[in-house]
Amino acid sequence: MSHILKILLVEADVAQQHHILQCLSDEDWGEKLIQTANSLQEAVESTANFIPSAVMLNLNLPDSKGLETYRKFRQLFPSLPCILLTNSSDRALGITLLHEGADDFLTPDQLTTETIEKSLSFAIERSSLKSQLQSLSDELKFHVGILDHIQDIVLVIDRFGAVEFVNSVVRLVLGYEPKELLDENWWELVFVTKKQGKDAKKRLLGPRARFQQLEYELISKRKQHLQFTVSQSFHFNHSQVLVFHDITLRKRADLELAVKQADLENLLYRLSHDLKAPVSTFEGLLNAVKATKCDGVADLVELMATNLDRQKQLLTNFQAISHLHQYQLSNHRCDLQRLPFGVTKLLVDKPNYKRESIIWKIETTVPKVVLDIGLLTQLVAHLLENALLYQRSKTIEPVLVVIEEKDSSIWITISDKGIGIPKRLLPHVFKLFFKGDMHSTGPGFGLYLSKLITEKMNGTIHLESEKGEGTIVSMVLPLER
Repeated sequence: MSHILKILLVEADVAQQHHILQCLSDEDWGEKLIQTANSLQEAVESTANFIPSAVMLNLNLPDSKGLETYRKFRQLFPSLPCILLTNSSDRALGITLLHEGADDFLTPDQLTTETIEKSLSFAIERSSLKSQLQSLSDELKFHVGILDHIQDIVLVIDRFGAVEFVNSVVRLVLGYEPKELLDENWWELVFVTKKQGKDAKKRLLGPRARFQQLEYELISKRKQHLQFTVSQSFHFNHSQVLVFHDITLRKRADLELAVKQADLENLLYRLSHDLKAPVSTFEGLLNAVKATKCDGVADLVELMATNLDRQKQLLTNFQAISHLHQYQLSNHRCDLQRLPFGVTKLLVDKPNYKRESIIWKIETTVPKVVLDIGLLTQLVAHLLENALLYQRSKTIEPVLVVIEEKDSSIWITISDKGIGIPKRLLPHVFKLFFKGDMHSTGPGFGLYLSKLITEKMNGTIHLESEKGEGTIVSMVLPLER
C-alpha cells in the first residue's frame, strides 16, 4: 500500500484556497488527502480526526493575524511541518518566522503546482530528519548520562592519540574538565613519562589489544600518581574506545595487607622459634628424670611427656604455616606413578602404617605433569596419616588412593572407611583449629594445612564424609604437561 500524503490547508480566502486545491490535485504527485479550514480554531478542531503530514497556514485568518497566528499554531503543534502563506508585503515577516522554526513560506506569485509540491516535500523530509536527529540526540544524551555515572574513565581517541570524547568521571579522578582534554594528545598528557605513553599506545592499540588488561600509572592535573587498569573496549573507523579503571585504593590496600601479612608471618615464625627452645630444654630434663628410674614419678613423667609432644606438634605446625606462606614452588616435570614411593618413605615410621593398609590405583593414562612433587608428596602423606589415624578400631580397612586425569585436571582421591565426620561439622573442616570430635588430641591444623598446600599449588580440595561410614578427600590440580 502506497503512502498517502495528508495535507491540512488553513486558508480563509476562497479564491486562493481553490487555486491551491487545484495545484494539489496533480495526480503525478501521488495519492493525497486534503482537509481545509477557514480559521485557526477550525484547523485545531479538525486535527481531532485528521492527523496531517504537513500544514499550509495563511497568517491572516479571521481569528488570528500575523506573527501571532504562527506562534499559536506552533505552540499547539510543535513538530508538524508547516508552510506559511503570506502576502507579498509580508515577505520580511515570513523570513522572521523561518528563524522561529517555520519550514518555508510562499507568496501568492509562488503558488504553482511545482513550487507547492517541492516546498511540501522538503518540509516533510526536513521534519523527518529533525525527528531522527532529535532521537539520536536524546539517545546520545542518555548514553553519555550513563557514562557519566559509572566510576571508570571512558575515552575515545583517534589514531594519533587526540581526545575525541571523555566522560565527566575524568574530572573526579584526574582533575581535568572534559572540554580541556578535547583534541589534546592523551598519551603525552596523562602518562608519567613519554616512554610509558608510547608503550601504552603501542600495546593498547595493537592487533591483540582487546585481549589485554594492562596496568599503568597516570598523573593527575594535581600531580598525583594514580594506578589504573586499562583495556580497549572496541574501535570504529580510526577511533578507539578505552576504559580506565582506578585501582589506586586497591593497590594501597594490597600493599598494606602484604605488610601486615609479612609482620604476622614474622611474628608467627619468631613465636614458634622462641617457644621451641624452652620446650627442647624441658624435653631434655624429662629424659634425664626418666633415666633415673625414680619410683612414683613414672606416671607423672609420662603425662608430662605426652603434653610436651602436643606442644611440640603445635609449634611444628606454626612453623609449617609460616614456612608455607614464604615457600617458592619448585615445579618440574614428574611421573605420578612414582608418587607412592615418596609417600611410603614419609609414612614408614608412623605407628598406624602398614604396607597393606593403603591401596594405590593410578590410571596408566595419567600423563607426566609439571608440579612441585616434594610438596605434593607431603600433602598426600599427611592426608593418609590422618586417614589411618581415624580408622574404626574393630574393622580396619585399607585406604584407597586413586589418581586419574579428569576434566583436563589431575584428580587425587583418598577414600577411607574410618569414623567419619558429622554432617553439621563439614562446612568447618578446613578452618584453623578444627577438630573432628571432642576426643581428638591433635591441635586442629591438619586439614587447614592441606588446604593451604593445595591452594599453593593452584588446586582445590574437597571433602565428603558421613559419621560411621568414612571420608573422601579429593584434590584437583591443574594439568600442566
